[in-house]
Amino acid sequence: MYQHKVVLVGSPNYNGLGLVRSFGVNGIKPYGIVIGRDSQKNYMEKSRYWAKTWHVDDAEDVMPLLRREFSSEEYRPVVFTWVDKMVQLFDAEYDTLSERFILPSFDSKQGLINHLLSKKEQTDFAESIGFKMLLTMVLQLPENKDDKPSGYPVILKPVAGSEGEKRDIKICYDEQEYQKAIDIFVNKSYTRILRQPYLENRIEFVLLGAICPKEKYKSFTVLKNTRQWPVSFGIGCFSEYVTEPKVLDFADSLFTALIERGYDGPIDIELFQANDGTLYINEFNWRTSGRNFTALDTGVYSIVWWYMLKTGHSLPDGQLVNRRAGYTMKELEDFRHVMSKTLTLRQWLADRKKTTGFALWDKRDMRPARYQYRRMLKKLIFRE
Repeated sequence: MYQHKVVLVGSPNYNGLGLVRSFGVNGIKPYGIVIGRDSQKNYMEKSRYWAKTWHVDDAEDVMPLLRREFSSEEYRPVVFTWVDKMVQLFDAEYDTLSERFILPSFDSKQGLINHLLSKKEQTDFAESIGFKMLLTMVLQLPENKDDKPSGYPVILKPVAGSEGEKRDIKICYDEQEYQKAIDIFVNKSYTRILRQPYLENRIEFVLLGAICPKEKYKSFTVLKNTRQWPVSFGIGCFSEYVTEPKVLDFADSLFTALIERGYDGPIDIELFQANDGTLYINEFNWRTSGRNFTALDTGVYSIVWWYMLKTGHSLPDGQLVNRRAGYTMKELEDFRHVMSKTLTLRQWLADRKKTTGFALWDKRDMRPARYQYRRMLKKLIFRE
């Protein structure tokens, strides 16, 4: 029925597991290129939905394997990645790759996604389509190390995901903390970083879905982060599905604006809501989302439906936007709150009971969950 193969490219994580399961339950078995020197044993590949997987050491090794194994297909394979480095590499060679593969793009043009990986460029882009991002300044290091902000608190972070690590992000509440943070970035050989005002007591949302301009297709789910791990600058591990009309209308308007600008592909967008209710875009990620496992719970298979549209199929019946209330959990990451005593076991069990969308637990495909649960149990037994 589906003649175009699906190729999933990335390191082992929930993003890849959510994708292979989403395609699998819809009757499509993807092929996988798994990145990482230690990727031979991982829970993601325990899924029963893989057609076949290959392993490479680094992102730079993907392209030769992709061309060797798939470039002679009669029907162009559709390629997805959740790795920022691979987004860069695919977009840098879009013109030649698109002859043999179907990939995300802006207006089917090479280089536009890479241009919009920079937070500074994203700020200008958001303003050009009528949306707000927090006032952003790019500091060149070490040249601008003595440039001070006009007020505090501020947040300092890498300009793009491929230029640093999340753990290096710093929040500074005064000049002393600011100078100390700048010195750390300089000592770590950062050549540029991003400075923004830091919104305290903000509400964080994740908008995930897919867009196809030709078909005027927009499909998405919005989550509100309740807990994250690690506690500082972590990723949401317990979240609530958003049904509030104001936020859903904002998301719909944003997707409409992206359609008008020609973006075609999966997307993950971080949003902040300030104390006065103003919604800001924090970051565009031009790739699949780490929360796409929620599709298995909501039935909103945004990425799968994008694949269907791009390969000439009609969309199945179903809602394009999730409007169902509920909760979602990355159960092992969230359990770390219990292990670190930031949450009681009783509260965690109560939250798990009301959760319907899990990163690992899925009765249709239990091997990944069993593999990870056993690993966690061993850590609990043998930890000092």
